[in-house]
Amino acid sequence: MKTATNAPPGLNPFVNRRASDMFNTAMAFFATAGDFLKHVPEGAKESWFTAARRSKLEVAITNLALSIELLLKSLLLYTGHLPKKRTHDLLELFEFLPTEIKESIEREYKERNGESPHGGATTLELVFHPTD
Repeated sequence: MKTATNAPPGLNPFVNRRASDMFNTAMAFFATAGDFLKHVPEGAKESWFTAARRSKLEVAITNLALSIELLLKSLLLYTGHLPKKRTHDLLELFEFLPTEIKESIEREYKERNGESPHGGATTLELVFHPTD
């Protein structure tokens, strides 16, 4: 079995590989959502969303939510900050991140968009532009 070799000091290489795999899965969910969302015209009215398009939109939104959850969990696993209780609550997962990572995400959001009404919204914005 191949293991990651760039683990931070003291971090088990298996944990690093698992976090990396989780991150890659999150990006796959994000890409799948983006395949549909890039075709939605800006300012699209409700009438544009036919039954078939609504179904695809629901799948895209679900994929975005899954990608955010997996991105947060990969960061938590990588940093060793996994919560003791299992949760799918995105804001709760965000709150478990180390302070420096939360502040970095919030700083990035503010640079792109101005003040955020909630810290949890910063994660979503980061997912929409992961390579910028």
